[in-house]
Amino acid sequence: MLLPRRQTDGILPPHCRPTRIRSEILVAGRRVVAVTGILGLTLTLGACASLSGHGPGPFHDINRANFALNEAVDQAVLRPTAHAYVAVVPHPIRIGIHNVFSNLSDPMVVVNEFLEGRPRQGLEESGRFLANSTFGVLGLFNVASAMGLERHHADFGLTLAHWGVPRGPYLYLPLFGPSSLRGLTGRIVDSYLGNPVQYISSVPIRNSLTILNLIEIRAQLIGQVRLIYSAPDPYLMMKDAYQQHQRYRLYHGHPPIVYPGLPGGPAPGTDAPPTPAPQPAGKPRLPSKR
Repeated sequence: MLLPRRQTDGILPPHCRPTRIRSEILVAGRRVVAVTGILGLTLTLGACASLSGHGPGPFHDINRANFALNEAVDQAVLRPTAHAYVAVVPHPIRIGIHNVFSNLSDPMVVVNEFLEGRPRQGLEESGRFLANSTFGVLGLFNVASAMGLERHHADFGLTLAHWGVPRGPYLYLPLFGPSSLRGLTGRIVDSYLGNPVQYISSVPIRNSLTILNLIEIRAQLIGQVRLIYSAPDPYLMMKDAYQQHQRYRLYHGHPPIVYPGLPGGPAPGTDAPPTPAPQPAGKPRLPSKR
């Protein structure tokens, strides 16, 4: 016998009710549509604006204004909070917190390794995630490194670079720091689809974990940020450090030594692998025997 609608909704558990299922499908659909739209915008703008990364760039004035804003927020809030965090929280606990957040980001690293065409590294990262999530107590202890499974780094911005998407103009974002058009797209996709914290239903817990992760990241960068702020032009030093770091990651820790403008070097504003230098025409000259 079919029960009335009101009685049926009372019998079904909350996670199986049709209204909740429809809302979850709608949320997932909106995420996919948003990511697809952002990716399409990046491909369009990147193809039209493969601008030089060595010049000021089209957003230079806005970037400097955002840098000044971020520096003021950092001096007033983030830096004192990070120093207090380091002073109050014992080092082993900070290492454990860092390990947990690092472990939460590993599944998205696995996905991007496969998207980049690196299945061996993807399988290694999968093994690392499983080891730390089980024997490492949800990532609290980094047992995978002791087992010889070193952590790889991959994000969707680097995946787009491997797919040939141009880097686009340099951006300095309020509160988020240095990026590029391609890097911003990768960051949005990774945060939409690969951040497990955002799927926590409790808003206070989700916000607390997000703030804790932000403080932990700032505490990790105390020395680097101090060095950047001590430079004659901190903005330019931040820009150069970010672009060099992205190039280092693009080549997985082994960037080739190239000189822009010379044969074999990259074109200005690009981070594509260098092309081989042209060889002179004619038959190769063999070494003479003596």
